[in-house]
Amino acid sequence: RLICSLFYLGVAMAYRICLVNVVPHPVYGRVLEASQDIGSGEDIIRESPLILVDSPQSLSHSGVEQADAHYFSREYAKLTPDQRGLLQRFESNPEKAAHHISTVLRPEVDHFRRVLHVNGHAYGTGTTNQTALFEHISFARHSCASNSVYNSVAGLGVSRLIAAQDLKAGDMVSISYIANLGSPLWPRWRRKEDLANKFAFDCTCARCSSEEALPPSVESVALSVALERLDSMWDYKEMFLKTADAHVKTCASSSDPDKTYHLFCACNLVREFHMNHYRQSADGDTHLLPGLEALAILYELLPVGSHDVMKYTCGSLAFVFSSGLQIQKSRPGSATLRVVNRLWNGFGGLVRDAYGKDDPDYFVLAEAFGSPSTKPVLIAGIIVELRCVKPCAVCGLPVYLHCGRCRSTFYCLEACQRTHWKEHKNSCQAAQAQLAPQSEQMRPILT
Repeated sequence: RLICSLFYLGVAMAYRICLVNVVPHPVYGRVLEASQDIGSGEDIIRESPLILVDSPQSLSHSGVEQADAHYFSREYAKLTPDQRGLLQRFESNPEKAAHHISTVLRPEVDHFRRVLHVNGHAYGTGTTNQTALFEHISFARHSCASNSVYNSVAGLGVSRLIAAQDLKAGDMVSISYIANLGSPLWPRWRRKEDLANKFAFDCTCARCSSEEALPPSVESVALSVALERLDSMWDYKEMFLKTADAHVKTCASSSDPDKTYHLFCACNLVREFHMNHYRQSADGDTHLLPGLEALAILYELLPVGSHDVMKYTCGSLAFVFSSGLQIQKSRPGSATLRVVNRLWNGFGGLVRDAYGKDDPDYFVLAEAFGSPSTKPVLIAGIIVELRCVKPCAVCGLPVYLHCGRCRSTFYCLEACQRTHWKEHKNSCQAAQAQLAPQSEQMRPILT
C-alpha cells in the first residue's frame, strides 16, 4: 500500500503542468491567463489540491444547521499558514455566497466558507465527497461559453484543466460553474437562475451580455415542471417509462424557443435511468439499448465543438464502460458485453486521453477490455456507432451482429438466430433476392 501511494505521488509530481499565469483583473480580482499558445484538447494545468476538505451541505447554498458553523471553524483551524495564505489571494466580497451562517462565524472563517463555495471544485470525479482549492485552477473564472474543462481523478491526486478550444498566449482561461451537462443549450434565464441560486452572483460573461434578456415562456415553465415531476417517479419504473416517453415526445414537438434545452434535459434523465438500471437491475441487460439511444440523441443535440462534448466523453461514455466492468463481475455471460467491448475498442482512447494513461481507473478498464484504438475519433463517428446498435429479433438485447444472408435482422447469439429461423426464413429469402450472395455466417454490421 505504501509502495502504491509513493508511486502515484511520483506520477502526480511528474505530471504537474502549468501553462498559465495568475494576473490581476479590474473586475474579477485575479484571473488565469494562458502563458503560451495551447491547442484544443491539451492540458492547461495539472496540479494537486492545496486545500482538501469533506464537502458539507452548506456548500450547496441550502439551509444550514448550527453544527455547520462548528464544522467550518474546525476545518479552518486545521489549515497550515501556507494554506491560509492561499485563501487571502481570493477576494472576500461580503455579498458573495452570502448566508445566514455568516452571523455566527468569525470573519476569517466565513471568508474560508465563501471561498470554498465559489472557488472550490468537486474532487475525484464523483468518487469522493470532497471539495478542493488549487494554487491555479481555483482562479479560473466562470463563463457560460467557457474555453476549458475541469477534470479530477482522486486516485492520482491530480486535477486538470483541459483546453476546449485553441487558446492564444494572453487569453483568459475560463470554466463553466454550471455542472449540469448540456449547458451550451441552456437558455439565458436558466443559466442565470442556476448561478444565482448556487453561487449568489449575476453572470455578466460575453454570452450572457450578448443574449436578449427574455423570461421563460409559459410553455417553457410547464416543461420544466413536467421534468421535475418525471424525476420524482424515478423509483416507479413503469410509471417513469410511460411518462418519460410522453414527455420526450412533448418536448420534441414543442415550438418553444427553449425546445432543444428541454429535449436534452428529458433525454439525459432517460439516459441516467436506463444506465443505472443496466448496472443494478435483474433485467438490466434490457436497459443498455435505450440508454445508448438516449446518449446518441444527446450527442446529436450538443453544438459542434462545445465543451460539453468533452464532458460527455469523460462522463457518459466512461459510465458505459465502468458499467460494463461491473456487469463482467455480476453477469459475466451477458451478451451486452460484446457491445461494450466494441464501443471501448473504438472510443476507449477518448477516456484514456481525458483521464490520462496513468489514471488508476483507466488502468482497470484497459485491463478488463484491452488497449483501445489509437485512431482519431470524431463525434459524428460516436453517433453512427451508437446508432448501429440494434435489438436482437428474439430477446431484444442490444447487438451489432446480423444475419449474414439478409443483413437486416439482428441477433445476440447464434442460438437466437436458430430459434428465429423458421419465422425469419421467408423474409430472409426475399431480402436476399435484392442482395449479392453473402456468407451464411453472422458478421459484424461494420468492418
